[in-house]
Amino acid sequence: MPYWSRFVHVDESAARPDPDRLIELLNELGVLLAMYGESHWSKRLTYQSDRVNAFRLNAYAGVKSEFGGMGSLNDLLIMKANGHQLEVADERSANDWVSSLSSKIYDELKLMDRSA
Repeated sequence: MPYWSRFVHVDESAARPDPDRLIELLNELGVLLAMYGESHWSKRLTYQSDRVNAFRLNAYAGVKSEFGGMGSLNDLLIMKANGHQLEVADERSANDWVSSLSSKIYDELKLMDRSA
């Protein structure tokens, strides 16, 4: 035990990177997007999930890259007008769900950045 830990509370239950959780979230978002007919991003997320499963730490940068820059996953809007398979009334809840899962994925990636 480090000397300083006697004076500072160290939360041993603090969140730690979990590659299996990242894989689960990528797959969940991929299935959701496929359900709405968004095959491009569904395939990209499946690809990244497979890479994380196979390569672990070396694959995180690839997953993170899906969220940055023009034309990234952050730019995706699930909308009937974009050819997605849903009703206009369901667009808000679909995008909220996509946003929630995307945020969870990004949170996992931040944990991995901190632990590297």
